[in-house]
Amino acid sequence: MRLSPAQQHRARVLAALASASAEPGHEVQSGAYELMLAQLVEHRRRLKDIQSIERKIEAKRAFLPDYEPWIAAALAEGKGAQDKVLMTLLVWHIDCGSFERALQMADYAMKHQLELPDSYERNLATVLLDEFGGAALSRNMEAGQAGAWLAHVVAQTREHDAPHQA
Repeated sequence: MRLSPAQQHRARVLAALASASAEPGHEVQSGAYELMLAQLVEHRRRLKDIQSIERKIEAKRAFLPDYEPWIAAALAEGKGAQDKVLMTLLVWHIDCGSFERALQMADYAMKHQLELPDSYERNLATVLLDEFGGAALSRNMEAGQAGAWLAHVVAQTREHDAPHQA
């Protein structure tokens, strides 16, 4: 479902209000957040019906624009409230090869010490090291950018706990 320009503007305004009013260290609480969570639940349900990893990535890529107003508002207006939507979408951006956007989100998340939803079973530092490293090794990253992105991730996660393998 693609949003019209008016709907995109409304979504950005509601997301900005939700992000700006949320307290650091607490989960975002607003009607707009509840709508984003409901949409995420529906999208995750649709992903479970897909067996192919490539098709799952295609579906995530199709879903991501629906969340862009939320992401943009959180990054611009957020105060560091725990946000399951934002953290899930950070991983989806990595999965889809949207590394630049993922790093912008990761910078915000690391700055505010946000945690991934329990379903990921790893902390953010480990996910960043594993996923960016794996993408670089599998050549899913542009060669010119891979080194800069990996250096950024290593610098960003240096002081955080992660398994040695990561």
